[in-house]
Order: sequence, then structure tokens, then C-alpha cells
Amino acid sequence: MKLKKYIALMLFCLFIGFVFSQDQEQGINYKALKFKNFSLKEGLSQSSVLCILQDKKGFLWFGTRDGLNKYDGNEFKVFRHNSQDSTSLSHNFIKALYEDIKGNLWVGTIDGLNKFNPETNSFERYVIKTEKKGLDNFEVWSIVEDKEAYLWLGTSLGIKKIDTKEGVFVKAVYDESDKKLFTTPTRSLLITHNNELWIKTTEHIGAYNLKTQVAKYYPYPDNSVTELNKSNVSALYQDKKNNIWLGFKNGLALLNKEIDSFEFFSLKSKKNKAIKDHVRSICEDYLGIFGLEHTMDFMFKSK
Repeated sequence: MKLKKYIALMLFCLFIGFVFSQDQEQGINYKALKFKNFSLKEGLSQSSVLCILQDKKGFLWFGTRDGLNKYDGNEFKVFRHNSQDSTSLSHNFIKALYEDIKGNLWVGTIDGLNKFNPETNSFERYVIKTEKKGLDNFEVWSIVEDKEAYLWLGTSLGIKKIDTKEGVFVKAVYDESDKKLFTTPTRSLLITHNNELWIKTTEHIGAYNLKTQVAKYYPYPDNSVTELNKSNVSALYQDKKNNIWLGFKNGLALLNKEIDSFEFFSLKSKKNKAIKDHVRSICEDYLGIFGLEHTMDFMFKSK
């Protein structure tokens, strides 16, 4: 496989129509970047790519609205739901991809979680039955793993926890006062370097200490109104300098460590203009260059 190490970052920009730079003075030549387009013609199952992952073996995985795609550098292999095969994907609409510390690939769909078996090219389904009529499974929006190898899922049913050693769901322990943080539909999760679980729900932003089991809440920057559209995609990200970033409907925010509060991030080259359009995903390369999936997508270098 002739996959370059930085290909995952480059393919992040499949989301992007244009790339803008605010750091030309730093000698970074963005115009030299080369992009190759993958479409249905090359074998991609569907044109809306919602999530991308490069696994430890170098394979690229693309989650779309109609199937999961595995790319080996030459061709695509497509995985889809088959109602006659219980070892196929639980649904074709892929929302999240995650590779755990053991190299297992987890696939979140709008109808359940799946664990990929590379030996048989099949999937093991993880579902939750609910009391609500017509709702058998759950939408998985985000997947992270803590230092104890537990998977945490951000779902339409709130936070769910999986013991990967036993392959079963386990109860997440939290104070009753934090129930809403754990039971409200969740849109994004982040495990920080100090093993803290950050949670972005449709209504709250919180940081949960996995050791003390205590949660702390953070308001939206500038007291922004709670997002009205519950389907909005959000992003939580920790960069190499341990900064916490928040991407949401109203823009891009950075946690100010001095006051322990989120503030809208502004671009110097844009006369300190804050980014206040929907930010759905955040990525940082080895140079500290950030790429955003944003209403007007671009790259920038943080301080």
C-alpha cells in the first residue's frame, strides 16, 4: 500500500471546497497542496462522506450516508447493511468511526454500533433495546476510549459505556445532579490527555472527571443561545498544546485556561474577526496547522 503518512489529513479536505490561508507570512505554501478527488466513479459508495479514519495498518475508512468504504490505496471495498445477514452493518448511514488501542474498528450508525472483524470481513452488532415504541437501537454520534480501555459513546440516548474486554454495556456512574449531562442526546465526546471526559450534548457542555466522578459545566461563549437544531454536528478537540476547542453551530471557541471559560476564536489576519459560522470538525497536522469543516472552510496556524 502506497499511502503517505499525511494522507488522512489531506483527505479531511474532501469536505472542503476551498482552502484559505491566514498565515502566508509564515512561509507555508498552501497553494502547493495537491488533492485527488474520489467519487462514485472511483468506487466510493456515496458522495456524502461524514467521517474518515486511517487505521494502524494504513487503510482508509470512509463513512457515508450509504455504506462504509475501505480504501487500500488502489480500490474501494464497500460494506453495507444486509437484512438477511446478521453479521453485516446494522445500518448504511455511518456517523462515527473509531479504532481502539487494540486496533479494533468501531462503526457508529444511525441504528446501532458495530465492531469490525477483519478475519471474516463481518461485523458484531451492539444494540440497546428501549421502551419507546419504534426505537429498537440508537444513533451513535461519537466514540472515544479512556485509559482503562472502556469505550464511551455519544448517542441519541445519551452517554453509553462499553467494557471492551467483556464486550458488554456497563453502567456509567455519575451523580444524580448530573443526570441531564448523561441522558440528553450527545453530539460530541473527547477524552483528554489527563483522562477527562468532555461531553457536548444538544443542551450542555461538561467535563467529567473519570477518577472523582465529578462533572463541571461550561457555558457557551458569550452566552450564546442553546442550539435550536438538535441535529447539528458538534466537535470537541484537544490540540498538541492541550488546548480545548469547541466547534458548534455558532462558530469556533477556545477554552481560556486563565478564566476557565470558552471564548470565540478570532483570526489575526481577519482583523480579529471571530469565526461564528457552523464548525463541524477540527483537525491538526504535525505542523500545528488546523483544518476546519466550516461554512467557509480553511486552514490556519494557532499561536
